[in-house]
Parts: sequence; structure tokens; C-alpha cells
Amino acid sequence: MLETNIHFPTDLNLLWDAQRKGTDLLLRLVHRYALPGWRKVKAWRGKLKGQMIGLTRLLCGGGANQAERRQAAAQA
Repeated sequence: MLETNIHFPTDLNLLWDAQRKGTDLLLRLVHRYALPGWRKVKAWRGKLKGQMIGLTRLLCGGGANQAERRQAAAQA
């Protein structure tokens, strides 16, 4: 994602959809096979959503050092 330009909002929506479905599938597998050690899947999804909202706000707004902040947020 860092090597290309983010075309708001399409690329961010696709990224969020991939992350959301990945955590949904992981949660299903955890429940189906009773996998130990995966109790934080819901927390991870919430953290991902928060990061996506922060990245969206960063891209919509301006301010000083926007390119550097955008790159740091995308890496996180």
C-alpha cells in the first residue's frame, strides 16, 4: 500500500473489507475447531477499524506533515 497512491475511498474500502472478512473467517475457524490462544480476534477487529477510521480522517484533512503522517498511519 505504501508504494502506490491511495485513491480515496475505494482502496481504503477494499482494504477494510479484506481485513474485516479475514477476521470474520479467523473467528469462525477459532469457534469451529476450538483453537486455543485466539481470544483477541474481536479486539483485533476493533483496533483495525479504529486505524482505518484514523487513516480516513487523515486523508480527508490537511495539516502540516501530512505525507509523513499518512505513511506512518498506513504502516501501522
